[in-house]
Amino acid sequence: MAASNTFYLKIISANRVFYSGRCRSLIVPEYDGQKEILAHHEDMVIAIDDGEMRFQPEGSENWEYAVGLYAKQCAKDVDACMVETNDATWFSADDIRTGLEDGTISDYYQRQQQMFIDSGDVEEEVPLENYVMFDLMKEALAE
Repeated sequence: MAASNTFYLKIISANRVFYSGRCRSLIVPEYDGQKEILAHHEDMVIAIDDGEMRFQPEGSENWEYAVGLYAKQCAKDVDACMVETNDATWFSADDIRTGLEDGTISDYYQRQQQMFIDSGDVEEEVPLENYVMFDLMKEALAE
């Protein structure tokens, strides 16, 4: 059986899942350019820069732009949503290291999960360790 050239992608905003499905490619902005992720890529934690993420859904030759998809689902103007891409809080490696040690990072994910539950996008609470790769964060910080 031939290996699939797609992978599962879930794009999550602060309060909803706005894409969930198979994908051929994902391109994210990085501090020194862009990174493309294809099927069979190892699990990883990467720092991304502000900008626009794009992906190519399975069976499509077209690229979807996350900000455009978000704008459509929220009935907002694309340009207004693009401005919001600069509204994130960017953490340094030291911030993440300290946050992992004192539980702040875990608290962020716990609050995010509660927002998903409150919005109805998630039915019930699950252990954070089921979907947050704290071990990979620690491994990335050790390098």
